[in-house]
Amino acid sequence: MLRDELESGGLPLGSSEPFLLDQLQHALIRHLVLRYSNLQSNRLAAFECAGARARLSTNRLSQVIGHIEASYSQPIQLQDLATIACMSKDHFVRAFRNMVGQTPYRYLLTLRLARAGQMLRSRRELTIAEIAGLTGFRSGSHFSTAFHKIYKTTPRRYRDEG
Repeated sequence: MLRDELESGGLPLGSSEPFLLDQLQHALIRHLVLRYSNLQSNRLAAFECAGARARLSTNRLSQVIGHIEASYSQPIQLQDLATIACMSKDHFVRAFRNMVGQTPYRYLLTLRLARAGQMLRSRRELTIAEIAGLTGFRSGSHFSTAFHKIYKTTPRRYRDEG
């Protein structure tokens, strides 16, 4: 899972995207507890199944998605989303993934890239760096790498082809 998230995020080595790093931190902690703890086997099995039981009501999910869509251009903290969902961060990530089919970070990244794609073609007066900033990317290189990974072309070519 950690490798999937890093690769899907299109992050350059040494990147410091706080939302993804927070999500990865919790996944790593969960992995370490499951793999190396001295929990009794029945408690360990219950802990492993907690993700399958973690449920997010459709109302809370709508509130979380509404918050992401309203704030996608700003830094979003995983704790803020978990608070909206009334869950711990770890349970929230698993419940969100169970219901939406992707992690909160990947959902946010996909939304930012979709909005950036729209802006590249509709707001030609803006530079690519400005669009990256307006859609919540902390750097132009992170934006370009993530954009290329999803759209299989550079932002400039995408704009020129539209």
